[in-house]
Amino acid sequence: MRPLRGQACIAPRKLNQNQIDVLLLLYKFRFTTSNLLTQKLKLQHRTSINSRLQILEEQEYIGKRYDKSYKMQNKPASYFMLPKGFAVLKGMESISNNVLKNMYKDAQATDGFVERSLLIFGIYNKLESIFGQRFDMFSKSELTGMEDMPEILPDGLVRLKTSDSPRAKEHCFFL
Repeated sequence: MRPLRGQACIAPRKLNQNQIDVLLLLYKFRFTTSNLLTQKLKLQHRTSINSRLQILEEQEYIGKRYDKSYKMQNKPASYFMLPKGFAVLKGMESISNNVLKNMYKDAQATDGFVERSLLIFGIYNKLESIFGQRFDMFSKSELTGMEDMPEILPDGLVRLKTSDSPRAKEHCFFL
């Protein structure tokens, strides 16, 4: 983006950990909304999330799906990662380059895929609020390349401990 005549060129800011956390959640769930992020990060207000999303969008780390018809449908804007965001995550531990390559298509994802991704993120938030530390979930993105997974990957693998005890039994469920 070129500056207007008479304006100084502002160098992009280095991403802070909060912004990287948003990118990691986009890697995990592919799409998000400000409400889902606010719930996941247990924040009181959406203003800090909206600020993070705005900065990431302005610097082209993420894209936004929104048009005027969403307001009539009471449908929130949804966010997805762009190539500049992939570059930040590339090479990080537990990040699959194959998943990142597949995410290039997210800008053209169908409404059904976006809704499904948002629903899975919502389920994750709800289960985490109920079970807390006893709960963990691996999304389809995180299951890619894991051993002993079905050929057609589930939307998620939920791991639930029976108690907070170190000797608690663990149950696993496909989502």
